[in-house]
Formats: sequence, structure tokens, C-alpha cells
Amino acid sequence: MSVNQSAAKATMPEAPEKITAADHRKLRGGLTLVLLSAMMPFLVMIDVRYLLTDGYVSPEANQAIGLISAILMLLSGIWIGGAVRAGQKGNLLSFLRHLATTFVLGAASLVLTGVQLFNHSVDIVSHYGETFVTTLGLMDVYILVGLISLLALRMRVKRLGTSMDHSWGMKGNMIAWRFIVVACLVMYVQLYLL
Repeated sequence: MSVNQSAAKATMPEAPEKITAADHRKLRGGLTLVLLSAMMPFLVMIDVRYLLTDGYVSPEANQAIGLISAILMLLSGIWIGGAVRAGQKGNLLSFLRHLATTFVLGAASLVLTGVQLFNHSVDIVSHYGETFVTTLGLMDVYILVGLISLLALRMRVKRLGTSMDHSWGMKGNMIAWRFIVVACLVMYVQLYLL
């Protein structure tokens, strides 16, 4: 065996152990705790919004951009389900296409909320403006983290494949992304409608 062959064998990753049903329960429980803790800043923002503004919605808030952003997030939540279904069937190409569409929809929503955030269409010195900017910033951070997670999932699936032994990564990302989608929809309703 040549030096190059032995070096290549030394750097090959070992096959991960199979995930048991008990491991899946632990993973789901851990993700549940993470998402419950991630929900707290949103609940605080809803509480602060109604304490400070008492349901006031500024006429300067661009509801059209907010609605388009929310619709894009809703569509991305649907598309990631298609990605996971394709991954579970072993269709790597379909999985990557659905995941790319999810990523593009999420990135477009991130850009639209960023436009609202940096456009200063709302007076940021007012109580509504303070909660508006803070809530949009929080949404942008969560969307950005979710997009990074989608990129990591893409790299993982390209490296390990879409077998059932590796399906938790897909399911976990879908659950986390859908949490972000629901949070964005709730924040849209909270900022623009109620």
C-alpha cells in the first residue's frame, strides 16, 4: 500500500452508528426544548408591543412588503416538506431542488424584512417604531440562522446521502424551519394587523 493510499484511508470518516428509536425520542425532545427556548423572545416582543402601543398599528408600516415576506416564508415552509419527502424516498436531485427553492424563498423574505428594517418608514423613536424595529431584527436573525442551517443540511446530505439512517437531520431542519415560518407569520399578524 502506498503512502497516499494509507493517508486516504486514515482521513476517511467512519460510518456513523445507526440511530435507534430511543435516540430519535431524545433528539426530538432536545429539539423541542431548543424551540421552546427560541419562542421566548417572540413572546416577550408580543407582550412588549401590547404594553407599549396597546394595539396601535402605524399607517407608515408597509403592509404590502410585510405580507409578501410572510407569504414567501409560508411557501418556503411548504417547500421544505417536499424536500424531506424527496430525501426520505432517496431522490437526491429532487431533495436538492426543493431545498434550494426553500433557501431562495427564505432569503427573499430576509431581504424584504431587511428593507423594512433599514428603510426607516416607521418613526423608530415612537413606542410602535421601537417594537417594530426590534421585532423585525429578531425575525431577521432567526431567518438568517435558519438559512445557515439549510446550507449545513445541504452539505450534510451531499456528503452522507439521504438514507433513513441520516433522515433525522432532514426532519430536524424541517421542524426548526417551520417553527421560524410560524413565528414570522405570527409576527406579521402582530405587527400589521392587530
